[in-house]
Amino acid sequence: MNTDFSKLELKPDHVNRPLWACADGRIFLETYSPLYKQAYYDFLIAIAEPVCRPESMHEYNLTPHSLYAAVSVGLETETIISPYGGDGFTIGKTSGELEAGPWELLNAAELAAAAQEKETHSFEIDPAQIVKQRCLPSELNYPMLEEYDFRNDNVNPDLDMELKPHAQPRPYQEKSLSKMFGNGRARSGIIVLPCGAGKSLVGVSAAARIKKSCLCLATNAVSVDQWAFQFKLWSTLRDDQICRFTSDSKERFRGNAGVVVTTYNMVAFGGKRSEESEKIIEEMRNREWGLLLMDGVHVVPAQMFRKVISITKSHCKLGLTATLVREDEKITDLNFLIGPKLYEANWLDLVKGGFIANVQCAEVWCPMTKEFFAEYLKKENSKKKQALYVMNPNKFRACEFLIRFHEQQRGDEIIVFADNLFALAEYAMKLRKPMIYGATRLVMILSNDNVTPTARVNGAPISARSAMGSISCTGRSPTIILFQVKHA
Repeated sequence: MNTDFSKLELKPDHVNRPLWACADGRIFLETYSPLYKQAYYDFLIAIAEPVCRPESMHEYNLTPHSLYAAVSVGLETETIISPYGGDGFTIGKTSGELEAGPWELLNAAELAAAAQEKETHSFEIDPAQIVKQRCLPSELNYPMLEEYDFRNDNVNPDLDMELKPHAQPRPYQEKSLSKMFGNGRARSGIIVLPCGAGKSLVGVSAAARIKKSCLCLATNAVSVDQWAFQFKLWSTLRDDQICRFTSDSKERFRGNAGVVVTTYNMVAFGGKRSEESEKIIEEMRNREWGLLLMDGVHVVPAQMFRKVISITKSHCKLGLTATLVREDEKITDLNFLIGPKLYEANWLDLVKGGFIANVQCAEVWCPMTKEFFAEYLKKENSKKKQALYVMNPNKFRACEFLIRFHEQQRGDEIIVFADNLFALAEYAMKLRKPMIYGATRLVMILSNDNVTPTARVNGAPISARSAMGSISCTGRSPTIILFQVKHA
């Protein structure tokens, strides 16, 4: 498009019109508007999916799943389309601006007060059928909302659990929890917070509010240890009430209620187990969990989710993730396996608020060397192509230069991540740096302020300022993170 729109005159009240709605469901929001935080962002994130959110302009998209999420947090049809007699947001069939309105009426308390009484019926559904029906495409227009009336649950034993005095959730963490507990019950769904924003405190806070037995699922054994530590750090639970279930640690809590932290693989594993593991799994199957807390929901295969949900019986499911994107393109399955997206924080807003670090990202393209590229083009090397572009010498040289520059000239602490184990081992050996991966015996001593004063790999202390890793660890934050990606 070569059309120049710079001479178009703005309406006198254009300051109060920071939104533009398109006929295809796209919505654009000016973030520099005075009304951005006050009225627009929280409402849009509740009814639409964010497409891209750069510093000055956000783009959202209305989808069936986003509207399902809006309904789940208490927004009614009239509230979304034209609340309170049309004096609010109005989304028409043609392109145009969204009208401003009485934003103070959009808070959860008044929405709950305005909600009409509806007739309810109670009946029991086979858990296996719940998973099956919610995943069928023909059923997507009839989503099921899961809510747990935990305060009136007199069947399952209570868990004596409170947050410690130093556990003070930040405003955005409180807001995410209010979306989950807005109507006095616990809604099943997903909370999206960026890395370093405190997803673990949100999960522990949710468990402390429900006060029932909690099953916490993590992606690997290191994360299991981290979650067990987070429960000890933020809650009043005793050590014997927090149990880990991994291949190396098989603990059981004492009493009628407690917290079990394990991995998705340990629960979904279909092979032969040891006698002790089989007994623990059987206890998990027979117990009614008040909260099923799932970390890293964007990386776990959808089929594993189905198996975990069919094996365990839980009243409320909370999924935590930093990015609601999946490589298998089955992200929409999470809406029906777990629940709708309850809240999503914008990382730029958290940076401006001083809650997370101000990150600067740079992408370095490294052309293949002449020799590697010649081998890459040969047909007989089709199976070696990935190895050739992963081990591109120019990538190694660039990584080596960046490490030396930041270590020697700036004194930075560095972690190099690689998603290819062979490349990780080669880089660690050539650069003479410690390597951390799945088989590494990693021991971290964490203090109350979540700092790592000491780290040991395979029993030896890490003295270098750099480390190679294939996993993410909670601990002292490095200044520089380098990603050695395996893409061509």
